[in-house]
Amino acid sequence: MKFEDISSNFWCVALGRCDREDLEAAVELESERYLIRRMQLSESGLYLLQMADSVQGDPFILADVPVSMASVGLYCREEDDFHLGTAVIMRDDPALAEYIAVGDAVLRNRLEGWESWADLVEIGMIRLNQTRNDRRGILARSRVDLSMLSQAGESEEELD
Repeated sequence: MKFEDISSNFWCVALGRCDREDLEAAVELESERYLIRRMQLSESGLYLLQMADSVQGDPFILADVPVSMASVGLYCREEDDFHLGTAVIMRDDPALAEYIAVGDAVLRNRLEGWESWADLVEIGMIRLNQTRNDRRGILARSRVDLSMLSQAGESEEELD
């Protein structure tokens, strides 16, 4: 899958599938080009997934999900230029969220070196699609054939 075909909605997910070392190396390159500053403290914690009861509409907590958020600014050293990047990931890893936020800033603004980040997004999407295909295969193999149950039920009715 080519970078141009990947929606920006999937950039964080795809970058999250890349090797941490590759992301660290890419951020290191960006730190040579730009001054990277946190726009706010990176956060991590549990997001409570709240649902409403379908009968009475009472709220209840369905699950808690680990979430990390980061927002960074890239300042050009030669100019008064500023670029913002953000990331929200479903992991308890604020440092990883910061790496991905740097990639978001570079990709959204097509800054110098964006092609290497685009390559990482492509690699991440390949891995994401492979995981999806593996899960579909597991689901297909685990499906229960209920036709045998209906045949057994019919034969019992014939005996009555």
